[in-house]
Amino acid sequence: MFYINYFLISFSILGYGFLFTKLLGLKTRNFGFIGFYGLSLLTFLSYLTAPFFVHNFTFNIFVLALGLVFFSLVLKEKINLKKNILIHIIIFLILILFITAAKTHDDFPYYHFPYSYILTQIEHPIGLGQANPGFRNASSLFFLNSLFYLPGTEIYLMHIYSVFFLGFANTIFVNFIFDKKNFKEFKFVNFLALISIYFLNTFFYRMAEHGVDRSGMVIVFIVSLISALILKNINSKKLYKENLDLFFFTSILLALLASTKSIYLLYIPLGLVFLFFWRKNFLVIIKSYAILYSITFVSIYLLYNFINSGCIVYPADFICYYDLPWSLGRELILSDNVWFELWSKAGASPTYQVENYELYISEFNWLSNWIDNYFFNKVSDYLLGLLFLLTIFYSTFYKNFNNKKDYNNFFYKNFLLLYFFFIFIFLEWFFKHPQLRYGGYHLIALL
Repeated sequence: MFYINYFLISFSILGYGFLFTKLLGLKTRNFGFIGFYGLSLLTFLSYLTAPFFVHNFTFNIFVLALGLVFFSLVLKEKINLKKNILIHIIIFLILILFITAAKTHDDFPYYHFPYSYILTQIEHPIGLGQANPGFRNASSLFFLNSLFYLPGTEIYLMHIYSVFFLGFANTIFVNFIFDKKNFKEFKFVNFLALISIYFLNTFFYRMAEHGVDRSGMVIVFIVSLISALILKNINSKKLYKENLDLFFFTSILLALLASTKSIYLLYIPLGLVFLFFWRKNFLVIIKSYAILYSITFVSIYLLYNFINSGCIVYPADFICYYDLPWSLGRELILSDNVWFELWSKAGASPTYQVENYELYISEFNWLSNWIDNYFFNKVSDYLLGLLFLLTIFYSTFYKNFNNKKDYNNFFYKNFLLLYFFFIFIFLEWFFKHPQLRYGGYHLIALL
């Protein structure tokens, strides 16, 4: 029953993805894109219904069965989807190993599972952050997870959201790797997809490490790939509609990314890079259904944060409201803010803590201890592994980049904005929360 439900959920997600493309007038047959549209729409439905409906067996069967109906209607349109369906089945068959050969994340019993399970038992309450520190930011992944509570498997599929993110990402990358049109005109995208799929399946292959962090990192890799393609052709009038559809996909991905964990809200301004080039069409783009949906999606996520803790983003003191019945105390919020930074900068662990928290995290007082206790051997091992991967990749495919045109494409001037954006995010990561799981893995690899 476990495997049957697993595959039925994957096809239900695709059904909602196809529905999403029709509602917003988006054209794509890439099952990876459609999968992420489906994940976004299902999460959105979970957000909307959680305060009013319990996500019990009856509710979830109805929601997921509806997705299967949508998928079956697409099959009746006599569109040739055999190749895409075959790729989908192969990828998700392989990923069965991902969910059966590993334990759950360490934080799963602490707050990942409890949050999702609450939604299967009662309507979403106000002030949930009072019950558990992990409930104060309402990750969209917990809401999505609550829809996988089904007869026959009950709670035992309420940990697999990460497999769908990884699976649909692999689907996107496979499609780009074998895209002949791009290979002729801009092979950089094919190779970026190839090295991304290597990286994700080498470094992110263990479900125990995913939590709510790495699903967001998976999205950033996809956004980077799509961004490269958009920026290469952004001034082409011929490809304007195609680029616009890619931009709408990126905006929906950024909204989903921001809702997985609050630190990913920093990536939303990436959309402004594209709007800068399309500033003449700014009003038309900003009024589109895709942009309005993305803004609404993020707003609902922030609303749940607010009704959980009294903070729009916890524990950002300047956007917290302390005079509400469910608000947390200012002293607690300021303390948590310091504690999160202290933990990120290796000032605390399960076995030790520094004495003066605020002195330690100020300026660069933390740096030498961070190097001793975190850079060696956590970051250094990661860098060696990454260097090994890059060396093999470069030595294998160097011959494919042997003319001036390829190098000009690689250093295409519009990419500078993308690099500057990721450098800015990297610096924010290093100065505020320099742990690999809080953004370092993907930022270091991409840069």
